[in-house]
Amino acid sequence: MLHTGHEAFHYPEPKSSLWRYMDFTKFISLLETNQLYFNRCDHFDDPYEGTVTQGTTHLMCDNGKTEQDIESYIESTKVWRQQMYVNCWCKSEHESAAMWGLYLQTTEGVAIRSTSARLAAVLDPTPISVGLTEVRYVDYERHAYNWGNIFHHYVYKRLSFRHEMEVRAVVWGIEEQNQPLIEANAPHVLIDVDLPTLIESVQISPTAQPWFVDLVKRCVKRYGLDVPVVQSDLYRSPLT
Repeated sequence: MLHTGHEAFHYPEPKSSLWRYMDFTKFISLLETNQLYFNRCDHFDDPYEGTVTQGTTHLMCDNGKTEQDIESYIESTKVWRQQMYVNCWCKSEHESAAMWGLYLQTTEGVAIRSTSARLAAVLDPTPISVGLTEVRYVDYERHAYNWGNIFHHYVYKRLSFRHEMEVRAVVWGIEEQNQPLIEANAPHVLIDVDLPTLIESVQISPTAQPWFVDLVKRCVKRYGLDVPVVQSDLYRSPLT
């Protein structure tokens, strides 16, 4: 079930184009399982993921919280990071050279293109409660937010990551509705989705070899997914 009207979430426009970049193995896993993968937040590379901004601790102090109160709260956020799961997308009308480089270690990868409306449509039928939000990029030294709602920790990232233009789907493992559905301390969460609804097209890495382009097209056809499959022309020869 998709959250609507949540105060912490910045909902993307329904027509916003979303991209998810992945290597070939993850793409085949998606086709095989028809499931979106939600990674646990304490498994992300960014150590600031789900932490409290410095500006928020100053706000807490201004509102009468003691140093001990703040330290206790920070310790709590470390536990919450083990209960929060995220599925990440890039919001852009065009593919991103930076994202190809960031998410692919080889030339053999793809990007699935969708929209916010499509993503919302496939998440809404799930019995798991899911939030959908744009990520806001802020100065962690200065930015302050309402610390009384833990979801605020997961809608902000540092300015250094704004090239990601991230939209994320968020699941809290210990939410009342989700707790019976998600195993305690699960390393990830998988949510069943309808791929023909989700996927608008498949873009193949601009540096992929012809044999890989053909392989991706054959795999998509074999799994019965009737969507355009094209190779990116990002690095085609310029006009001379």
